[in-house]
Amino acid sequence: MARKRKVDRFTSVTEGVAHHILSFITITDLARFSCVSKRCRELCLSTPSLDFDKFSHTNTGSCDKRLRLLDYLHRFFDLREDNKIEKFHICWSSLSHHSETPCFCDHNEKARMISWIESALRCKVEVLHLEIDIDDVTPFVLPSSVFVSSSLRSLSVSMWYSAIIKVPIPSFSSLEYLNMDLRHANIDGGFFKWISTSCKCIKELRLSYHGGKLRDITIESSSLKSFTIEDVHELHNLTISGKNLEDIRIWWSTRRCRSLNVIAPNLKYLEWIGHMYELKPQLGRLLCLEKARINLFFEEDDIDTVYEFLCNLRRVRALILHAEMIENLFEGGLLPAPFDDVSHLQLDLGNFSNELVPRMVLLFRGMRNLSTLYIKTDQVEYYLLKAACSKFGMAYWESRNLLFISQLEEVTVEICKDSRGSNLINFIRFILKDAEKLKKMVIVHSPQCAKSSLDKLSNSAKSSNANVFFEVREF
Repeated sequence: MARKRKVDRFTSVTEGVAHHILSFITITDLARFSCVSKRCRELCLSTPSLDFDKFSHTNTGSCDKRLRLLDYLHRFFDLREDNKIEKFHICWSSLSHHSETPCFCDHNEKARMISWIESALRCKVEVLHLEIDIDDVTPFVLPSSVFVSSSLRSLSVSMWYSAIIKVPIPSFSSLEYLNMDLRHANIDGGFFKWISTSCKCIKELRLSYHGGKLRDITIESSSLKSFTIEDVHELHNLTISGKNLEDIRIWWSTRRCRSLNVIAPNLKYLEWIGHMYELKPQLGRLLCLEKARINLFFEEDDIDTVYEFLCNLRRVRALILHAEMIENLFEGGLLPAPFDDVSHLQLDLGNFSNELVPRMVLLFRGMRNLSTLYIKTDQVEYYLLKAACSKFGMAYWESRNLLFISQLEEVTVEICKDSRGSNLINFIRFILKDAEKLKKMVIVHSPQCAKSSLDKLSNSAKSSNANVFFEVREF
């Protein structure tokens, strides 16, 4: 409202523009705005984007206050009637997380959450994001209607206490995106079979499952393009199959998994971070794979399986490896896996330690066509902070006769504040001196990086006309 003429500025904008502006404010501010004028009230009750989040302590500091807030939100939904909802976000946690005073309203809160979800479904919601953290002896039962809604395209569910996920009734689902982040939840054994048979439009599936007893997952989908699984601690068997799968990300710390079967002939990106103890993965021939990020932990008895897995990645063009992977893989001088097609290599190393350098040489020997190299040292593990990093000079690198150096065109190196010793500096100097096709090098360093080291790099001899850029960054 303008102060002098008391003009309602929202009367001059279209409803679409007004709704877009209102989508950025919280529900409590939306309530205040609705009191400004009749027009503002109509806009608030018809806005297609609702965010039940960021409630202040003033509104949630006690059970009485929370119940009054719940009553208001319930009335708000009643007043909306059946106005279309495109996006609906609920973020609600128990009072017991913020106060030592016992809470008596958890059961009432769960009933209200379910009521809001059902109201949103009735209003043809398309995007539903639930973050529910209610600590109660009675599990939260997620309405199965959310999975079979004809309007819902995107569903994201985060629950940090006991919950029950039931198998929906056999019917068509319009879901294209499903994200389940669960703690101590009970998932019905037929849930993933329902995904395989009823979710004919699903394109992306993300699953994070902590503390539950989910042992077997089998998913077969002709529409699925992206699959992510994270920290399913009790998982024993995982099978994922899809002719259109292009992106698979596996992040887990479990050592219990004994069976991993992937049938994805058109897979383009694979990310696998976690344990590979006594596991023999069946991935088929990854002929379309373009990029992979790998950091596996394994025992000496698993080395042949890991090597066989890496050989299956031989056609990949972009590869990301972590220091632990390199150290374990080439311990004892194991022959390098052939990566002749790799043109882009990223190494997440930490420090350039004396133990790591000879194993990097073995890795480089398997790469003849490397054109882009990116070395990240922004996160140095604690055990590497005291590692010796000053054993290998220029003469060492030049004596290795590494063929990849003649193909390098672009290099980026990060030198963080915890980077120690001369190994990394000498490696950079070696590249500048011997990489005849080098076009560009970017050296990203922390403000704490020694000036003497940077001077060495600035004055280093070059065999090419490469442009060398120095960038300062806080790591």
